[in-house]
Amino acid sequence: MWQYDQADFQVFRTRLGEIDWDEFFLSNNIDAIGQIWTDTLISDFMPNKVVTVLPLDKPFYNCYLRRLCRAKDRAHTREKYSEAIEITILMKSKD
Repeated sequence: MWQYDQADFQVFRTRLGEIDWDEFFLSNNIDAIGQIWTDTLISDFMPNKVVTVLPLDKPFYNCYLRRLCRAKDRAHTREKYSEAIEITILMKSKD
């Protein structure tokens, strides 16, 4: 995912003026042209990060919500096991 808000557009604009544009269009393959564009321009001035999107995720389910859900699940698991330990201790104390 490209992080446009962290891009250095001033340097990008300067670089656009210095480019030999004929190099970009030597191929008729649009994928090759796109890869040259990305390798030459975008990756140098625009930071990016890898984002994992699971097939069943809703569009609004982002990393923040995923982190909150995992914290909730961990708290639930901790509480469930602590209750089981307390019940075991109480049952042993009755014997």
